[in-house]
This record gives sequence, C-alpha cells and structure tokens, in this order.
Amino acid sequence: MDFIELFGIICWELNVYYLQPNIFVNFKEIKKVCKSWKKYWIFDKIIRLDINDNLININKKFNLENLNNVKYLNFNKNNFIENLNFCENLLYLHCEFTNINEIPETLNCLEELICRECKKLKKIPEIRTLKKLNCKNTNINKIPETLNCLEELICSGCKKLKKIPDIRAVCANIRTEIFVNTKIYPEIRTLKKLNCKNTNINKIPETLNCLEELICSGCKNLKKIPEIKTLKKLICEHTKISEIPETLNCLEELDCTNCKYLTKIPEIKTLKKLNCGFIKINEIPETLDCLEELICYRCENLIKIPEIKTLKILDCENTNINEIPETLNCLEELNCNGCKNLKKILEIKTLRKLNCNDTNVNKIPETLNCLEELNCNFCYNLKKILEIKTLKKLNCVHTQISEIPETLNCLEELNCYYCYNLRKIPDIKTLKKLNCGGTNIREIPETLNCLEELNCNNCKNLKKIPEIKTLKILNCYKIFIDKISETLNCLEELNCNNCKNLRKIPEIKTLKKLNCGNTNISEIPETLNYLGELYCDGCKNLRKIPEIKTLKILNCRGTNISEIPEILNYLEELDCEYCKNLIKIPSYINLYYCDMLCGCNKKRILKCWFFENLIQLLINDCNLEKYIKIINQLIEKCSHEINLKINDFDNFKNYLKVFFNNDIKKYTKGNEYDLIYNLS
Repeated sequence: MDFIELFGIICWELNVYYLQPNIFVNFKEIKKVCKSWKKYWIFDKIIRLDINDNLININKKFNLENLNNVKYLNFNKNNFIENLNFCENLLYLHCEFTNINEIPETLNCLEELICRECKKLKKIPEIRTLKKLNCKNTNINKIPETLNCLEELICSGCKKLKKIPDIRAVCANIRTEIFVNTKIYPEIRTLKKLNCKNTNINKIPETLNCLEELICSGCKNLKKIPEIKTLKKLICEHTKISEIPETLNCLEELDCTNCKYLTKIPEIKTLKKLNCGFIKINEIPETLDCLEELICYRCENLIKIPEIKTLKILDCENTNINEIPETLNCLEELNCNGCKNLKKILEIKTLRKLNCNDTNVNKIPETLNCLEELNCNFCYNLKKILEIKTLKKLNCVHTQISEIPETLNCLEELNCYYCYNLRKIPDIKTLKKLNCGGTNIREIPETLNCLEELNCNNCKNLKKIPEIKTLKILNCYKIFIDKISETLNCLEELNCNNCKNLRKIPEIKTLKKLNCGNTNISEIPETLNYLGELYCDGCKNLRKIPEIKTLKILNCRGTNISEIPEILNYLEELDCEYCKNLIKIPSYINLYYCDMLCGCNKKRILKCWFFENLIQLLINDCNLEKYIKIINQLIEKCSHEINLKINDFDNFKNYLKVFFNNDIKKYTKGNEYDLIYNLS
C-alpha cells in the first residue's frame, strides 16, 4: 500500500500517513486539527491528502502552505480548502462538488484535474502538463488550446461551452476522449474516442479520420452516421438514423438498438458484436464471418437466424424464428425465450447456457455434453429432463416433468417450483439451493449434505423438514409440519408463516430473521441472541415479545401482547397495529422518520393508532409539527384518560390546541412533562 487516506471513513477522525511508513499521528477531534494545523512540522512530508466527504461541519477555512510536497489532493464535497497556490508539486487534484471558483495556473506539474459539478468554476487554467480533465456540469465557457498533453477531456453538461479546442494543431499524436453536451461541434481530427450521448447534435463531422469509438446514443436529432473508416465501435441506439455505411471496414462492435428507421444491417465483415434489438429488420447477412455475439431480441419481422459458424452468443428472444441452425458449432449461449414457433432444440454440443423459457419445446437433447445452465420455465410441453451430467443449474418452473434424474452429479441449484407432477426430489449430494415449492413431494432426502437454501412453500404433502445441518435459509410457508429440528445449527433465516400445526419455535441461536406469522405458537425463545428481524403477526396465542436486544424490526400486528419490552433499544421499525391488549409503548419509540440532516438515515416507524386500551405513551425527540396528526388519530380512538410523557412539552402544547380543538386538562412538571388528556 502506497498511502492511507488522511481522513478516514470514521467521521471526526483524522489519520495522517507520511512518506515514512512508521510515523503516524491520530487526531480525534477536528477542532484540534484546525487549531494545530501549522504547529506540526512533519506535515510537509504528507504526499497524499484525502478528505472524507462526511466532514462537512468544518467552518474554518485554511490554506495548504505547509503541504508543499502533497502530490494527491482530494477534497470532494468539502469547502474548507482556501488556497492551492502552495501545492506546487501537485499531480492529482480532485475537487468535485465544491464551491471552488478558481484553480491556480501555478500548478505546473498537475496531470489530472477532476472538478465536475463545481458550479462556481468558470475558467480552466492553462496547465500544459494536464493529461486528464473532467469539468462536467461546470459553468466554464472555454477550454484552453494550450493543453498540449491532454489525453482525456470530459465536458458534458457544460452548457456555456460553445467550442471544443483544436488541440491537434499543437500535439499531433494526442489521444483524446471527449464527452460533450453542446450543440456546436467543431472538427477535431485527432479524436479517437467521442461520447456525445444524449445531446442535441444533428451531425458528426466526417473528417474525424482517427476516430475509433463513437457513442451517440439518445441523439434524437442525429439522422446520419459519417463514413469514418477507422471506426471500431459504434453505439447509436435510440437515434433516427436510417442507414449505416457499409464502408466502415474496421467496425467490430455495432449497437443500433431501437433505431426505428433502420431497416437493414450492413454487410461489414469485421463485425464481432451486433446488437440490433427492437428494429424492423427481416434478415441478418450471412456474410458476417467474424460475428461472435448476435443480439436481435424483439425483432418481430425476423424469421431466420443466419448460419454464422463463429457465433458464440445468440439472443433471439421474442422473435418469430422457428429453427436454430445446426451449423453453429461454436455457440456457447443461446437465449430463445418466448419464441413461440420454436419447437425443437438442436444438438449443439458446445452449448453451456440455454434459455428456452416460454417456448413450445418438448425435448432437450441428451448430447448437450457441455451444458451447465438450463432454464426451461413455462415449457408446458416438456415432460422429461434428460441425463445431462454437466448441469450445474436447472430451472424448470411450471413444467410437466415428473422426475429429475439422480445422475445429475454436478447440479448445485434446482428450481422446480410448481411442477405438480413431481413427487420425489433426487438424492443429489452436490445441491446447494433447492426450490420445490408447490409440488406434490412427500419428503426431502436428509442426505443433501451441501444444501444451504431450501424453499418448500405450499408443499401440502410434506410433513417433515429434513435435518440438514448445512441449511442457512429455510422457507416452509403454509405446510403441515408440526416441528422444526433444533439441530439446524447454521440456520440464519426461517420462514414458517401460516404453518398452522406449528406450536413451537426451535432454539436455533444462529437465527437472524424469523417469520412465524399466523401460527399457533405461544412463545418465542429468548435465546435467539442474533435475531434482528421478527415477524409474528397474527399469532393469536402470543402474549409476550422476547427480550432480544439485537431486534431491529418487529412486526407483532394482531397479537395479544400487552407491552413492548424496554430492552429493545436497537429497534428501528415497529408494527403493532390491532394489538388490542397493548397498554404501554416504551420511550425509545420515535413518532417520525429521522431526518438525514440530523445524521440518521434509519427509519423508525410506529403504527399503533388502533389501540383501544392504551393508557400510557412515552414520546422522545418527536417532530411534532409533522407528526402530531398521528397522535391525534391515536387519541381519537380512545374514550378514556391517556397519560402522555413528552420531552418538549411547551412546543407540544401549542399543537395540541390546534389539532385537538380542546384545552389541556392537566399537566405537571418533573424530569419529563406529564400530560393527562381526557376525551371522556
């Protein structure tokens, strides 16, 4: 490692790493840093200064006169750097999203300047050593022509910029990449990469004789592609072009997706990648002898795939093709989803991935000896999966298959969701993920020793969950099990919602997420020390919430609990609607969404205004102006005295009169303000 960030990820901490790796200074408070900035002689040895964008509360501005040897300076989103004149050896300067209005021309060694989104910056300095300049979305109106070493220029969104400098005249061998968002487009003959995406340009100069990459996607006014023979990559999706020149003899990649006026693909023999989705072509030239990737999805007029032997990837989703050529000897990936006219998959031995979802295919060849992934969901005519020993992933949702071969020795992921005819899960010991929900299976083998995720939702004939110790995720929604083994020592997520016969939750200490809603359980173990999410809504027999300190989300809606434990200090979300026996809500619950500006980005949600028996509500740090209506709704449901304990009572008192249209009956002053409000 050649550096350590000066300001670390931890807010309010400053770490300094010097040229000598054994010297390290740690300041705990920013105030001390600002006061002591000039006192530390060793600051002149700092070579990288990286100020974290969390440190936005520094009001004091300071210059960098003691940092003469800094080469890398990054103060993104911070505005407390005042003077850069002393950084004579600076190589890299990143100051995006700041209020900086000037960059000194004395930075004679500067090679990289990133000042995007600096709204007050109006001028770029004449620094001849610059190689990379990113001034995106600034107010500059001119780029100096004396940037002799410039290799990359990004100036998109500079609305005041009317001209791109002709740097060619100064430096003939420049390598420049320009991203521009202006209407006026000068000719820069040495350009190799041009990105004018989503601009209003209507013409690209034909004199860009060195251009190799052109990205003009979303240029709604562009109707013609220039004949630039050096082009290797052309991305012109969502434009109004009607023709692509056949003289682009070096073109290797073409993306003309959604070019609705384009009706023909040019015969460019050098093409390796072609994306022509959503256009009205009816054929693709067979002379594209180098083509390796063809994406022609939703070309509704296309009925035939060309016999291009070099093809490795073919995506013809939702076309009207009825056949895949057998001569595609190099094909590795085939996506023919939604091709309703396709009834047969040919024997292409090189295939590694096959997507034939929602087709009329009735058979998968056994000779696909390299196939690793097969997706044949909603193939209603498919009744059998053959023995393809290389398969690692199989998705056959909603098919008619009745059996899965046990010889699939490499299979790691099996999804046979709602295969109604399936009554048995094969004993494939390599399985890591199994989804057999909605099937008629009666048991799951306990010898699946590598299984980590099991989904057996709605398996109505399944009466037992296997004791597979490697399981991490178990979804057994709405099945008739009465027990879950406590030997599932690795289980982290358990969903047994709507398992009506289940009366006990196992003591699995590794659990992090538990959904036992709508079951007949009467208690939840308090030994679930790592539990972060608990959903027990609709558990009518549940009368107590366990005291688990790690809980962050609690949904106990519609239960018979009488209180929320005070110990749940980390709770971020609480839903306890329709808990009619609940009489106390603890003080850590906040009736508002924490504001990002207050330094908190976590939601605290309280849903409780259907209680009938509530007698005490404790409120801390409440944003009364926004959420007093919530309290009003709550109290209106009650016909008895409610004791409210409120921190900011004076503020609360004013809002009570406005929203409740009643006088305050009684209040006393202590450590907190107690308010008795009686609607009876």
